Amino acid sequence: MKSRLGFRELVARGADVVKGDVHWSDEHRVYLKAKLKCQSCGHQDPIRGAVQYQLPDGTALSAGQHMGLLPKEAIAQCRSCSARWPVFKGGSTAAIGAGSGAVETIETDRSLVPHRTDPLELDNLDGTSPLKHTVTISQEWAQTVQLDDEKSKVEGGTTSADLPGVGTFGRKAEAAVKSTYSITEGTKKALTREFSFEVPPGTKRVVSFNYAQVWQHEVARLRGADGAVAEIPFKVAVDMTVNVAQHDTTA
Repeated sequence: MKSRLGFRELVARGADVVKGDVHWSDEHRVYLKAKLKCQSCGHQDPIRGAVQYQLPDGTALSAGQHMGLLPKEAIAQCRSCSARWPVFKGGSTAAIGAGSGAVETIETDRSLVPHRTDPLELDNLDGTSPLKHTVTISQEWAQTVQLDDEKSKVEGGTTSADLPGVGTFGRKAEAAVKSTYSITEGTKKALTREFSFEVPPGTKRVVSFNYAQVWQHEVARLRGADGAVAEIPFKVAVDMTVNVAQHDTTA
């Protein structure tokens, strides 16, 4: 009785041959050994795989064609960052194009953006001795990346045909930034501080905890084979700060 092995079953058994004497490319072998994890951005999907299979002209291959019947010229493209590589040895990297090159990121400046304000009232108007109070504040924030697609541009060169579209470039840039800052989906951080106050008798003090998000601004750059340069600005939430202001009124 013959057994029909699907694509993922062949991978699980460490098969080296899929069609005849066709072998995995070095890039695809690394992807498979990493349990279907993209080596460019770290995206991983153990259910459907991190990549979409295509022909060199970009034509997507249907799920049925993945079952051990991929054509020799098949190309794998990451669903997250759009990185591409040949599936089999002998595959043409020329068909992939210069748009798959590494994304360069350049730091520009930082900015503080007000996030929220939490008030605290310490009333000692009727007191005859100092009022001592200690409070612990905590503010959770997400380490996110925001691309400014409207300010993306392509300069120089004779053509931008070998550069990816804004959507693809944006995904590649976002993946590169997330890798640089070790950001994964749903990355959360928290700012926690402890403050102590002493309010004199006959005094009411209103304390304001003013939170601000710290953004690192950068530019992602990708160079084409003919010298054309694509750029897209972006910012990364890298920190959260808190500033304390207080106002006293007396009886």
